Amino acid sequence: MLVIMLSISLVIAIYTTITLSIEKQVLSKHINKQVEMSLITLSNNIAPLMQAYAINEYKKIILNEARERNYQAIVVYDNQFAKILNRDNYVSGVTKVNGEISEYDEEKGYLFGDEFVITSMPIESPNGEEIGKVKISVSDSIITDKMYESLFHAVLSGLILNAVILSILYFLLQRFVSKPLASLKLQLEVDEVNAIPNQELKLSGYNEIDGFIRVVNQMFSTIKATRMKLLEEQRDLNSVIAATKIGTWYWNIKSGEVKFNERWAEMLGYRLAELEPLTFKTWEKLCHPEDFVQSEEQLKRHFEGSLEVYECQCRVQHKSGQWLWILARGQVVKWEKTGEPIEMFGTHLDVTEKSHAEEELRMSASVFDNTREGILILDNLGLVRRVNEAFISANDYSREELLGHSLESILDESESQVRYAELKQKVLSNGFWRGELWLVRKDGQVYPELVSITAVRDSQNRLSNVVALFTDISRLKEQEKQLELLALYDPLTKLPNRNLLVTKVSELLKFNEFGRYMAVLFIDLDEFKKINDSFGHEVGDEALKLLASTLSKNIPSNDILVRWGGDEFIIVLNNVRSEAKVKSYASKLLNIISTMRFKTDLIHPQSFSASIGVTMTEADSVTDIEQLIRQADLAMYESKLQGGNSMAFFNPEHDRSKRKRHAKKRQLEQAVSENELELYFQPKMNLRSNEVIGAEALLRWNHPDKGVLTPEQFLFDIETPAQQCEIGDWVMTQAVHQVSEWMKCGMDIQLSINVSSYQLDDINFTSRLRALLYQYKVPPSYVQIEILESSALELVERAQAVIERCQSFGVSVAIDDFGTGYSTLSYLRDLPADVLKVDKSFIIGLQKDSKNWGLLKAVMSLASTFDKTVVAEGLEDWDAKELLLEVGCEIAQGYAIARPMKIEQFNRWYRQEQVAV
Repeated sequence: MLVIMLSISLVIAIYTTITLSIEKQVLSKHINKQVEMSLITLSNNIAPLMQAYAINEYKKIILNEARERNYQAIVVYDNQFAKILNRDNYVSGVTKVNGEISEYDEEKGYLFGDEFVITSMPIESPNGEEIGKVKISVSDSIITDKMYESLFHAVLSGLILNAVILSILYFLLQRFVSKPLASLKLQLEVDEVNAIPNQELKLSGYNEIDGFIRVVNQMFSTIKATRMKLLEEQRDLNSVIAATKIGTWYWNIKSGEVKFNERWAEMLGYRLAELEPLTFKTWEKLCHPEDFVQSEEQLKRHFEGSLEVYECQCRVQHKSGQWLWILARGQVVKWEKTGEPIEMFGTHLDVTEKSHAEEELRMSASVFDNTREGILILDNLGLVRRVNEAFISANDYSREELLGHSLESILDESESQVRYAELKQKVLSNGFWRGELWLVRKDGQVYPELVSITAVRDSQNRLSNVVALFTDISRLKEQEKQLELLALYDPLTKLPNRNLLVTKVSELLKFNEFGRYMAVLFIDLDEFKKINDSFGHEVGDEALKLLASTLSKNIPSNDILVRWGGDEFIIVLNNVRSEAKVKSYASKLLNIISTMRFKTDLIHPQSFSASIGVTMTEADSVTDIEQLIRQADLAMYESKLQGGNSMAFFNPEHDRSKRKRHAKKRQLEQAVSENELELYFQPKMNLRSNEVIGAEALLRWNHPDKGVLTPEQFLFDIETPAQQCEIGDWVMTQAVHQVSEWMKCGMDIQLSINVSSYQLDDINFTSRLRALLYQYKVPPSYVQIEILESSALELVERAQAVIERCQSFGVSVAIDDFGTGYSTLSYLRDLPADVLKVDKSFIIGLQKDSKNWGLLKAVMSLASTFDKTVVAEGLEDWDAKELLLEVGCEIAQGYAIARPMKIEQFNRWYRQEQVAV
C-alpha cells in the first residue's frame, strides 16, 4: 500500500509540475498577447492626440487602460512635446503597485526590477514618422501569484486525492464508487426556477465518471444556450409588440382561461386590473354585438380548418364609450388528437384611424367619380394619371386617350405656349391657378372651361401631383354675349344706346379726317314729364316706343339713331355737309313728331312736340363725340328757350360761357390732384335725447386765391358727367375711409354722403360703393346716401333702382331738400327712401301760425303714412326746437347745433357732446 501511495504521490507530483509548466506557458502567451493588443490600441489612439499636443487627453487613455489591465506600468515617450520643451524626451504614464495607480515619476526612473514583460511600440504620424513610443511593463509577480495559486490547488488536490485513495483503499470498492456519485448527486440538485445547475459540474477525477460529467455539462451548456436564445427572442418579441402597440391575447378554449397584455387594456382606456377577472365574456361584453356574431363565424371557420388564420375587424368599446375599430388575428397552437382546439394565441391592433382614412378615401373616390365637374390628376411631370367620368363625358375622349398625355395636348391653339408656361410657373410658385382655358373636344369643337389647378406636395414639400378642376362655362359665355348686347341696346326701344353711339361715332370721326362730314341731332320731347306724371310710367314707356319706331322709319339706312336716355334721342347723319339739308331734315322730323298721335284704352289721343339741337363737324376740324353731343345738347336747350317744337343750330358764341366753365373745370382737376379738396362734417342730433346720431359729409375747396368754397360755388361749372362722377367718387371714398377711422376710435357715427344725378345715372355707382365698404371694412348701416329731390324726380327709374340696390346691402337712403320740388304722392310711394330731409326753407322762421308750420305738419303726416324718418335741415334757432318736437320731428341739423367743421374740430366737438350727454 505504501508503494502504491508513493507511486500515486509521484504521479501527482509529476502531473502537478507538468501542469504548472504548461499553465505558465499559456499564461505567458496570454499576457504577451494582451500587452501587444494594448500597445497597438494605445499607439493608434495616442498618435493623433500627440500630434495635437493633447497631453491630458492621451493621459486619460493611459489611465483607463491601466485601470482595465493588470499592468505594472504604462509609459509614453512624447518626442513632439519634448521638442517644444527643448528636452531630450518627455515621459508620462502611470504605475500600479498593490492595486494603487499613481502617476509615473520620470525623475525616479524606471526602477522596478521584477518585470516579467517589458514591451514597447513606436507611435507614428500618418506619414510614418516616429513621434514617440509607448512602453508597457508587466510584473513577474502576476505569474508567480498565479503559479502559487495553481500549486496550492495542485498540492491540495494531491492531498485530497491521497486521502481519497487511502479512503478507497480503506473502504475498498464501496467508498471508491459512492463518494463521487454522492458528490455528483449534490451538484445535480437545482432550484425549481432554473431546472439546471447554474455552474458546470465539477469533474470527479475518476475517468469512469468524468466522461459522464462532461456529457452532462455539454448537455447543460446546450440547454442554457437554447434558453438564452429563447429569452432574447422573447425580449425582441416584447419590444416589437411594445413598439407597434399591439394587444396580445391567449385563450384556452377548453378551460375558458383568457389572458391579455397590458397594452390590450391601455388600447381601450383601461388598466388590466380593472377588467379582472378575465374571461371570454370580457371580450364578448366589449365587442359590438353585430361584430361579435361575425367574429364567432370566423372562429368557427378557423376551428373547422377552412381558414388558416382567424381574422376579423370588429368595433370594440373604449372606456369613454367611443367605438374603436380593432383588427383581431389569431391561430390555434394546440389541438386535441380528436381535432378539437385547445389553446389559441392572437393579437388586437387599433385600426380606427386607418378605417377613418379608408372611409375618407372612399368618399373622395365617390366625389371624384360622381361630381359634375371634370377632374384631371397629373403627376409631377404634368402627365394625366387619373381622369373622372365627368371630364370624359364632356370631351368625348376615352380614358386611354387621355392617360399619359399632358393638359397642353387638349388645349386650343389659341392658348399659346407662353401662356401655358406662365400657368405652370404660377402653379409651381403659388401652388394654385384659376382662370379660363379653351379646350378642344375630340370632334374638334372648341369650348371654354373655368379651370382651377392646385399643386399637391408631399411631406418633404416636393411636388407629387397636380389636380385640375374643370367647369364648362359655355352657357355663361353665351349669357355674357347676351349681356354685351344688352349693354349696347336700349331694352325698351331696342335702339342702340349711348355706349354703341360712342363706339360708332368714334369710328366715323376717324374717317372724318379724310374729308367725311356728319351732323348730330339732339331730340328732346317737350313736356314729356307730364305724361309720366299724369298717366304713369307704363304709358310713358309706350309713348317712347312709338316715338322710337316713328324715328326709325324716317332715318336713312347709313345713319345712326340712339336713345340717349329718358325722352332724349340722338340722330347722327353721316357724310353730310349741307346745313340746309340738315335743317330740312330736322324740320321734317319736327313735323312727323307733331303729327304723331298716341292713345291707349285708358287715355285719349295725345300729341307730341320736340326740341331739336343740331351741330355739325367742320371740314378742317376733328372733334370727339362728347364735344359733339354737348354742342347738340346746348343747341337743344336754345330751341327749348324758343318755346319748343323748334330746332336750333349750335352757336359757338353761346359757348363762351362754357369755355369759362371749362377753365374752372381744369382748375378743379388741379385741385383734386393737389389735395385742395377737403370734407367738412356737420352733425345730426336727436332733439329729445341731445344724442349725436350721425353727420353729413360736406365738400369744400380750399382755393389758393378765393379761400374756402362751397360746392354751389364750383360744382355747377362742371358739365361732363365723368368729372361729376369723379368728384362724387372722391367724396364717397374719403367719407367711407373716415367712417372706418371713427370705428377704430370707438366713435359710433352714421355718415351721410351727397350723391349727384350724374352718379345716379352711372350704372357702376352702387358697385363702387359696395366695394369701398368692403375695402375699409365698414358696415353698410354706418353709411347713408343723400339724393336731391330734384335729381330723384328727373331720373325716377334710375333713382328707384339705386335706392333699392343700396338698401339691399344695408345702406340707407335720404331724399335731400324735400319739399322744394314738385313730387307727387305717386313719386313718394315709388321712391323707397328711408329718410326725408326737409329743406331749410321750411325751418327758418318757423312759427306756430306760419305757413311753414302747416307745410311741416303735412310733411310729417306724409312721412308717417309712408313710414319714413324726417330730418329737419337748417335749424338755426333753438326756439324752433320745441315746435319741431311738437309736430313729431326729432332729428335735426343746422347752425344751432353746430356749423360744418373740419375733422379735427368735429372729433373734439363730438367727444365733448358725448361727455355732456
